[in-house]
Amino acid sequence: MVVVRPGDSPRLGAAEVILNLCLAEHLYSRERLAAIAADEEAVLTAWDEGAVLGAAVARLLHPNDAGYYADFGAAATDLFRRHRIGSLEALAVDESQRHQGIGRRLTLEQMSWMARRGCDVAVAISWLSGGKGTSAGMYRDLGFQATPPVPDFYLAESALAGWTCPVCRGACRCAATFCWRQLR
Repeated sequence: MVVVRPGDSPRLGAAEVILNLCLAEHLYSRERLAAIAADEEAVLTAWDEGAVLGAAVARLLHPNDAGYYADFGAAATDLFRRHRIGSLEALAVDESQRHQGIGRRLTLEQMSWMARRGCDVAVAISWLSGGKGTSAGMYRDLGFQATPPVPDFYLAESALAGWTCPVCRGACRCAATFCWRQLR
C-alpha cells in the first residue's frame, strides 16, 4: 500500500485510469488526483505490486458537507452534528484482482488515516449499479450500517459534471446507499 504524492506521475496516472474505468469515465483527472494528494485533508492510496491494482480516495468532512448526504435522510445528516466525519470517497480495484482483499485493505488503511486525524465516524456511499464490484457487501462485512437505497442518486451530479457511468453508458441512473461506522 502506498500513499500517492502529488509528484508521483506514474501512480497518479494509474489511479486515474483505474478510478475512471471502474467508477465513471471523466470522474477524476490527473490534476484533480494531484490536488487530492497535496491536500492535508485528503489522501489517495494505491495498492501497488509493480502495477497499481487498486486506488482509493478519502477525505475529512465538515458540518457544512452534510447537505450532500441529505437524500439519505436524518441517519446521514445527523452524524455531522455529533461526530468528526471522514469520507471513503472512492474505491476501485482492477476487475481481474477483485475478491482478493485489496479493496478491504485499502479501506482499512483509509479508516486508520481518518482515525489518526481525529475522526470518530467513517462514511461512504455505495454505488448500487447492479454490475460487478459494488462495495456494499464489503462495507457490511466491515460493520457498517446502511440506509435504504436512493434511486438516481448520482444522476444530476453526473450529468452536470459530464461523468459517464460504465453501467448506464451516460449520466448515472444507479441507486446508492449511505454507509457509516464508528471508528473508535
